[in-house]
Amino acid sequence: MFMKKLFLIFISLIFLSCCYSTAQTTLHPIDKAEQDCISKTSDTQVMNQCSIIAQKEWEKEIKKTLSELKSVLDKESYKSLINSQNSWEKYKIDEFRSIDKMLENKQGTMYLNVNKGLKVDIVKQRALKLQEYLNTVND
Repeated sequence: MFMKKLFLIFISLIFLSCCYSTAQTTLHPIDKAEQDCISKTSDTQVMNQCSIIAQKEWEKEIKKTLSELKSVLDKESYKSLINSQNSWEKYKIDEFRSIDKMLENKQGTMYLNVNKGLKVDIVKQRALKLQEYLNTVND
C-alpha cells in the first residue's frame, strides 16, 4: 500500500513538473522580462518600474499589430478597427481611473504594484486580442 501511494505521488510530481515546464515555455517574452526583472529585487519601487517597462512594451505591441493589420485589411475594415481602438483607449483611461480610485486608500507600497499590475494586464489583454485578430485575418 505504501509503495502504491509513493508511486502515485511520484507520478503526480512528474505530471506537475511537466505542466510547470510547459507553462514556463509558453510565457510571453514581455511577461518573462517583467517576471525576471521583478524577481531580482525586493524593492517595490523597482518592481513598479519593471511593470512600467512591461506596459510600455505591450503598448508597442499594440502599435506594431495595428500597423500590421493596416497592411492586410481593406480601408473600411481598418477604419472600423481604428474606431474600436479609439473606444478602447477611452475605456483604458476610465479603467485606469477606476483602479486608482479603488486602491487610493490602501496602505502599503505593495498596492502601488497591484495598481500597476492591473493596468499592465489591461494593456496586455488588448495587445493579445489585436494579435488574435491579425492571426485570424492571416489564416
